[in-house]
Amino acid sequence: MKNRNLFFLTETQIEDREFKGRNVFRGYYTKQVSSSGRRAGGVVVFVKKRIEYVEESAYNCLEGHYTLGVYKIDGMKIIVVGVYSDSSNIDREASRIMEEIRQKIGEYVVLHSTTKIIVSGDFNLHLDTEHTKKQACKNLRRIIEQYSLIDLGEDRKESTWRRPGRARINPLHTDVVWTT
Repeated sequence: MKNRNLFFLTETQIEDREFKGRNVFRGYYTKQVSSSGRRAGGVVVFVKKRIEYVEESAYNCLEGHYTLGVYKIDGMKIIVVGVYSDSSNIDREASRIMEEIRQKIGEYVVLHSTTKIIVSGDFNLHLDTEHTKKQACKNLRRIIEQYSLIDLGEDRKESTWRRPGRARINPLHTDVVWTT
């Protein structure tokens, strides 16, 4: 983990919305903690202490589904989005979450004058089959296309997602790191 500028934890089930993440991982801090306020869902983004946080930029969804923040990494402003989407098979809820994330990213692009974006987490979707949550899959694809996101592992021909027991590998999956 020593070469990682940031990492994402999903399904954290942290009840404390004021969680500071102090002394959890040496050399890292967090400003992004999305908690439902109960032991369900949640996402936390940890960032190396040398990475500069843009003050007042963290938006933490109160339902525990996503968080956005802006950091300066190597002189560039980067929007960081952590996602833990609805795990039920209810398309309407998952679709709403994906649309909220898309709109929030749009606001941040304008507000912070950057198109550099990192999106990671557990989207609880199956983009390779799209048999369930069809509208949510469509909304996620819309985010990917609108912001020209690519799988971070694509250049090395490695998938950034893990799906044990999955016979067919598809490069466009949901437990993934996408970036511009």
